[in-house]
Amino acid sequence: MAGRPWTLPLALLVAALFWLFADWRGLTAARADVEALQAREAELEAELAPSEQAAPLPEDRLPDLYRAVLRLAEVTKLEVVALNPGEEGAFSLEVKGGYRGVYAFLTQLRKLPFPLWVRSFTLRPENEEGTRFDLTLELGVRLETEDEEAP
Repeated sequence: MAGRPWTLPLALLVAALFWLFADWRGLTAARADVEALQAREAELEAELAPSEQAAPLPEDRLPDLYRAVLRLAEVTKLEVVALNPGEEGAFSLEVKGGYRGVYAFLTQLRKLPFPLWVRSFTLRPENEEGTRFDLTLELGVRLETEDEEAP
């Protein structure tokens, strides 16, 4: 070994290069995973309904929300039985109508540009044939808090 003093440093250098290469491969794989997750996040955000993307609603805009919901019920040919505002933006709505109207109403409700969600619902047939239904919804609204208000 006296004739080859460079053998040990060369072995250490080769081992260090293998270690660096393995770390570089791991880092490259991790970056690819992060980019894939970011792309998936963007896809999921694009799929969100407008109601899920909407900013918190200032309390003074609640009447606009109520008008939009009532207009939607009218457009989908549902009869509004009651709309009862509750506390902290929650409200209940009772409508009656045919299957197509109820289905269209529920489908379009999530497309409203308000931070609105269904807390609970009850769907009961109004007649024995099941051609008319009574739909009662408990809806929640994400209201703007003092921290979120614009300056």
